[in-house]
Amino acid sequence: MDDGAPTPTLNDTGPQINLLPQFAESGSLPAIDFNVVVPVVFTIMFIVWAIYTLVVTYHWFRYHHRSWFAVPAIVLHVTVSSFIILYMVSGLIL
Repeated sequence: MDDGAPTPTLNDTGPQINLLPQFAESGSLPAIDFNVVVPVVFTIMFIVWAIYTLVVTYHWFRYHHRSWFAVPAIVLHVTVSSFIILYMVSGLIL
């Protein structure tokens, strides 16, 4: 064996397999329908936001029940977050 030759790697010895033959023929990826993807993403974001808001609200009332800061902070969080979510969704209706 020649000491100057590099050792073969998996890419050199493995078979060449085309995993996406349907894209190799056309040369491009299929078009993504953003009218379907964007509402799904916003729905997932809304679900995460709703769960987060419920958990934070519970913890504020559970562990800071005597704090005068809890209720205004919750109202501010829900108001600002709702405005941002409505702003995101408003762009979907064209």
